[in-house]
Amino acid sequence: MDAIYQGANFTIVTADGNNADASLLGVVPVSREMMQHTVRTLDGCVLPNVLPDFGLTVNDSHWNKRGWTYQERVLSSRKVYFSSAQLLLECPHGVNREDDLLDCHDQGKGSASVNLPQLGLDMGDRYQIMQSGRLNLLIYEGIVHEYSMRDLTYEEDFLDAFQGRAAVLKRELFRNSPILDGVPVSMLDAGVIWRPSQGLQRRHRRTNTHEQKQWFPSWSDGMDGRYSL
Repeated sequence: MDAIYQGANFTIVTADGNNADASLLGVVPVSREMMQHTVRTLDGCVLPNVLPDFGLTVNDSHWNKRGWTYQERVLSSRKVYFSSAQLLLECPHGVNREDDLLDCHDQGKGSASVNLPQLGLDMGDRYQIMQSGRLNLLIYEGIVHEYSMRDLTYEEDFLDAFQGRAAVLKRELFRNSPILDGVPVSMLDAGVIWRPSQGLQRRHRRTNTHEQKQWFPSWSDGMDGRYSL
């Protein structure tokens, strides 16, 4: 999956979708009816209100809480979000919004600049994996903490949904060191000292239907709950 998302020109996201069959709002007629209210001042100037921002539209969406979509979020360089509020384009330079004429690519060219933190996209946040000048352990910690907060319909999908991100970690951070149950072998001593942020339960591994259920090791990342190093 890492090759697919990293190699894609852009990834299309239905931010308000509750399942894999959700449609793209705004593509089908009458599928999106977001009203942008306006106010006319005494001198005749028309002032529109601002539509829901990137944080409310994407960061707080159902799509952004799912385990399988984490690799889409962090591995895709460009994403087009269809939501009930508006259409948004995210790229490494920032976010372009349907209700805003400012172009994030015009920063530093003499035009009005886009304030990324106000748009809910701080370029150093947990969705932009910054590697320069950071310890590999800290990068790994941030990824594990974010992924552990996400929801999975089937608990045995825990490692499968992480394979794309794990492949990038293995290749770019750990010199192709094997990753054992979510923990890089090259830093196994540090990787097993994570601490829970809440009560945890052990997840089941994926097995054939006729086999007895198997558990992830208690020291591994295959635990159900929030935790960090």
